[in-house]
Amino acid sequence: MIAVARRRAPGLAFVVGSMLRLPVADGAWSGAIALYSIIHLTAGERALACREFARSVRAGGWLLVAFHIDSAEFAAGEVNHLTNWFGESVQLDAFFLEPAEVVDDLTAAGFAVMSTVIRQPWPDVEYPSRRCYLLAQRR
Repeated sequence: MIAVARRRAPGLAFVVGSMLRLPVADGAWSGAIALYSIIHLTAGERALACREFARSVRAGGWLLVAFHIDSAEFAAGEVNHLTNWFGESVQLDAFFLEPAEVVDDLTAAGFAVMSTVIRQPWPDVEYPSRRCYLLAQRR
């Protein structure tokens, strides 16, 4: 994916890293976006990622986080362990998250959640789960 991004936007810098140890200086970013990426982290890892976002985003900066809440098959707090995805063999966990728990992680890390949006899935277009979007500002 990074190779494709570099080809399509050669004027931008792309770096491969981990949300658990972001390869940037403290306060380097004015904002960050984590769409459906925290769903693959355990509760402890998710709290660590929130602290890393807070370390990397300067005071007054923004963070947008999106995640699955629940579906017909999985309640908030449950995990879907995938062994096959898009025809490929994988070992991947996808956690369904309770919005209040993610808000607590963000608040503990130094963010103030400014907006919460919960929406239904687009039928026949995306995975059939309720989704949450949190917009948070770094204190």
